[in-house]
Amino acid sequence: MPGDIARRSTSAFALRTSSARQSRELTRALEGIESRAQLQSAQIQADALAASTRVQATAFVAQTALNVVAALSVEEARLAAQVPHALPRLSRIVDRAAAVAANEVTRLGWPL
Repeated sequence: MPGDIARRSTSAFALRTSSARQSRELTRALEGIESRAQLQSAQIQADALAASTRVQATAFVAQTALNVVAALSVEEARLAAQVPHALPRLSRIVDRAAAVAANEVTRLGWPL
């Protein structure tokens, strides 16, 4: 009988130890899952911020290009009215400036 109590006590201790170890392993596994989820979430947020920044940069460059090309076109018309024979040269200059502006917008990722 005394041996039975010792065996039961040892069995209970082994069961508690095993249960505690499994609990720690489960806790570590869950912490790992949570850590990976947080990392993935941070990566998604960083990707979204980068995409938003690219869109804003492209919009800024496009708006600037539109304003500059419009101003150059107005100036081209004004100068052409004053010096009609310069129109072909003026047109080439404005067209090339517009092409440079379009290339910059395209370079930022928005093909025309």
